[in-house]
Amino acid sequence: MSIVLPTYNGSRYLQEAVDSIINQTYQRWELLIVDDASTDETPRLLASLMARDARIRSFRNAENRNLPASLNRGFAQVTGELLTWTSDDNAHRPEAIALLVDLLSHPDVDIAYSDYTEIEEDGSPIRHMGLRDASSLPFDNVVGPCFLYRARVQQRLRGYAEDMFLAEDYDFWLRASCHFRFARLSQDLYKYRVHSGSLTARRAAAAILAHQQTLCRNLPHMHRLTRRAKALAYLELARRAFRRDDLAGVRSLFWHAIRQSPMIAFLPDRTGRGRRTSAARQHADPAESFWALSAFAVAGKRGCRQWVRLTQFIRRPVPAIRNRLRRLGRLFRRR
Repeated sequence: MSIVLPTYNGSRYLQEAVDSIINQTYQRWELLIVDDASTDETPRLLASLMARDARIRSFRNAENRNLPASLNRGFAQVTGELLTWTSDDNAHRPEAIALLVDLLSHPDVDIAYSDYTEIEEDGSPIRHMGLRDASSLPFDNVVGPCFLYRARVQQRLRGYAEDMFLAEDYDFWLRASCHFRFARLSQDLYKYRVHSGSLTARRAAAAILAHQQTLCRNLPHMHRLTRRAKALAYLELARRAFRRDDLAGVRSLFWHAIRQSPMIAFLPDRTGRGRRTSAARQHADPAESFWALSAFAVAGKRGCRQWVRLTQFIRRPVPAIRNRLRRLGRLFRRR
């Protein structure tokens, strides 16, 4: 099996990342490290790593080409039948590759992925990240950073989309879901480091927007999804556009949802409960209901506010409504 490791000025944690691969219980691997024109001690460290283990090879980009282009260069050189990639600041647990290889021994599995743990800069654990089934891909990138897939997946998809920087992995999984089968291993096999210098932390807002853009681009081609699932995915994208105060985006995505399934307005779970990400649930409010979004799409902020006020009034307990009507009656009698 082949592992690609792209790096850019990653000398701080690179040794730990490579050691986690060298110490795998599964030893039939090759490691291809792509140096994306680093300016720190990375080139010197790579030379020492290659001298240490003949299974490690290194390639250097003449100029910085970003992550997806570096991934494509690395995967163009692989020889293994099973493929994965990892980051220079993360680490595999010793049994990770062996367990993923075992899962891929089943002929009906093309892509295997597992749970992982987020860690601090010093390696101390933050929290366990239990992932969901791949059926939730239209709502979030549920594959995570620990995975293994067959070489035919890479060949069929023709690599990573270089115009999808910051969402290249999500775009890859969305396209893969149209042709291949996923399987999740509910074991913690990976350590994902959270630190201020990571690409995820430095470009967090841009990454969120890139994920939404790649979902918009891929949804029309995901023919395995039911119309109801597509409608719910478009509705979730409309909610995210609403949080950005993007009226044009809400209108476009909301009507995409309606066209996919007009009955979405009457589904019990039309607000996406149980399918939405934890971040989406934290931001849930009455203004993001289906009918509030429809009011926003038609009449903008004013229409949304009026709908929210109306629903809040209707949901009040009967005594509160009775008291309000009595006060209104007294007001009219005075007039």
